[in-house]
Amino acid sequence: MATSAPPKQQQVGIIILGNAGAGKSFLCNLLIGGERFKTAFSPRSVTTRTEFHRINGDNGKQLLVYNIPGLIESNQERINENKREIKKAFKDCPYSIVLFVWGNNGGRIQNDDVITFKALYAAYQFPESSLAFVVNNLPANRPVEYDAAFVVALEDALTPQKYPIEEFIFVEQIDPQSADAKQKFERPRLLLLQLIDEHQPAPQVQHQDIQLDLGQLDELRKILQEQMEAAKIDQEALLARIAATTKSIEALREANKRQIHKLKKRLKKKDAKIEWLTDKLEKTQREHEESEKNRQREERTHQPAQTTEAVTTRTKQRPFIFDVVDYTIPLFMK
Repeated sequence: MATSAPPKQQQVGIIILGNAGAGKSFLCNLLIGGERFKTAFSPRSVTTRTEFHRINGDNGKQLLVYNIPGLIESNQERINENKREIKKAFKDCPYSIVLFVWGNNGGRIQNDDVITFKALYAAYQFPESSLAFVVNNLPANRPVEYDAAFVVALEDALTPQKYPIEEFIFVEQIDPQSADAKQKFERPRLLLLQLIDEHQPAPQVQHQDIQLDLGQLDELRKILQEQMEAAKIDQEALLARIAATTKSIEALREANKRQIHKLKKRLKKKDAKIEWLTDKLEKTQREHEESEKNRQREERTHQPAQTTEAVTTRTKQRPFIFDVVDYTIPLFMK
C-alpha cells in the first residue's frame, strides 16, 4: 500500500543557491554522502533543472536537499528559466535553510555572485536564522589572510547588509582521485553539517519577483566594481580589518573543532543505530528466505506432481519488501 507524503511542516529543505561553477552539486553530494548530483567546477551550468534528494528521518520527518541552477547566464531565456526553477524549489519546500555558495577567483569575490545574491535576497529577504554561506573551492595552501580578505571584500560588496563570520564556512579544493580523498572529504562534510545544525529552518516567502535581466548586467557589474575600488582607497584601514577578521576566523575554527568533535559523537550513535537496524533487516531477510525454502521443500514432498513453474511463481510473490534505508542526517530529526 502506498504511503502518503508527510505534511509540509514535516519536510525541511536545505536549498543551495549560487551561480554556475560555484560547486553547488559538489556540496549537495558532500552533504548526502554520495554521488547523487552531476558535478563540475565550470562556469558552464551543469544543473539546468531543480533536483532534490530526500532523506528520511525520525518521527516521519524528511530532509530535502535541493540542488538548483545558478541565476546568471549568457542569454535571457536561460535566466528566466533559472528564475522559475528557483521559485519552484521555494514553493515546493518553503520551510528551509538557505546556503549561498560563493565561488572565488584567486581569492577575489566574483561580481556576478554578489549580483545574484542581492537579486535573490531582494526577492526572498531570507530570515537571518535560516541563512548561511559557503566559500567554496579554496586552494589548500593559501596564505593565512586569504579567507579574511575575501570576507572583508564581501562585506564591502554587500553593504549595508552585514553577516557575522559565524555564518561562513570555508571549503578547500579536493582531488577526488587522491589517495586520501576519503579522509579529506570528511572535514568539509562535518563543517557543512555543523553549519546547518546551527541554523533554524524558516518559511521562505517571496516578497517580489527576482529582478535580473541580461541587459542590466554590465551596468550592475560596473557599479559594483566602482564600489569595491572605493573601499580599497584607505589601505591602512583595509589591512586592519583583514587582520581583525583573520583573528575572528582563527577563533571560529577553534570553536568549530570542539563542535565537530561533539557532532562526531552524535554521528557515531546514529551510525550504530543504522548498523543495528541494517543487521536486523538482513537477519529477517535470511529467516524469510530460509522459511520460503522450507515451505517449498514441504510442498515438493507432499505434492510431487507440482510443476517447477508453479513453485517459482509462488516464490516470486514475496510477503515482505525491504526498502533501502537512507542515511539519516542527525539534523531536525532529534
